[in-house]
Amino acid sequence: MKKYDNKVCVGIDYIKWHSYASKQDISIDLEQNIHTLISGMSGSGKSTSLLYYIIKLYFAFCSESLFIFADFKQDDQFKPLRSCKNYFAYKNCVNALDIVYEKMHLRQEGVDKSRTPIVLVFDEYVAFILSLEKKQKEEVMSKIGEILMLGRSLKVSLVLACQRPDASVFPQGSRVNFGVIIVLGSAIKSIYDMVLPKELTMDTNYKFDAGEGVILLQSRDLKFIKFPIVINNERLYEICQEALNGKCKIEAKPQS
Repeated sequence: MKKYDNKVCVGIDYIKWHSYASKQDISIDLEQNIHTLISGMSGSGKSTSLLYYIIKLYFAFCSESLFIFADFKQDDQFKPLRSCKNYFAYKNCVNALDIVYEKMHLRQEGVDKSRTPIVLVFDEYVAFILSLEKKQKEEVMSKIGEILMLGRSLKVSLVLACQRPDASVFPQGSRVNFGVIIVLGSAIKSIYDMVLPKELTMDTNYKFDAGEGVILLQSRDLKFIKFPIVINNERLYEICQEALNGKCKIEAKPQS
C-alpha cells in the first residue's frame, strides 16, 4: 500500500492574507482529522470549496483510494461529474452510502484486510435526510453514525456538506466525531453555536466572502480560512472526474 501524506494543505490563513497579504497554509492531519463537515448557506462558496477539498484529498491518497460522491441536490456546479462511475444522484445517494457502509463492515469483520482510504463525499446531506420516510431516515442516520464512530481506524472517511448541520441528523452525538468542521460565508450565530464548543466564541462581525470562513480542527483549534479562487475550472473538474473514476494520472501535488 502506498504511504500517503498525512499533512494536507486545504487553504490559507484568512487573517494573514487580508491583513498582511501573507500566504500561510492551513493544513489538516489525515491521521487525526479523518471526517469533515462543511456548512454554508447559498452563495457561501460551499460547492467550489467542496470540489477543491476533494482534489486535495485525492492528491494525498491518489490511486490508493476510493472516492464516492453522493449528490442529493444535483447542483449544476457538479454537472461535469454526473458521468463518473462513482457518482450517485438524488435518491440513489442511499446506494452510495450502502457501498461505503458495506466496505467498512468487511474491514471490521476482517474479510477485507486492506486499509486503502475510502472517502464518501455527501453534498446536501441534511436535505437528503429530511426527504426520507421515518424508517429509512433512521437506517441512513444509523449508518452515518457508525461510519463517524468507527471509520477512523478502518480508513473510511466522510466529507459531508450541508446548510444547517443540526445535531438531530447525527444520532447519539456522532457529530463530535468530525475532526474538521468548516463554516463558510457569513453564517448566522446559530450555525456557529451548533458546531463550535461553548468555550470557543465566534465573532460574527466578520464579513466573509464566498470561500472564506472558519475551520475547527479536533474540536479545539479554531482558525480563519480562505479557500483559493479557482481560475481553471476545467482542470478542477478533470481531476475530480479522475478521482470519481478511480484513475490517478497525477504525479505532482497541486500548488496551494
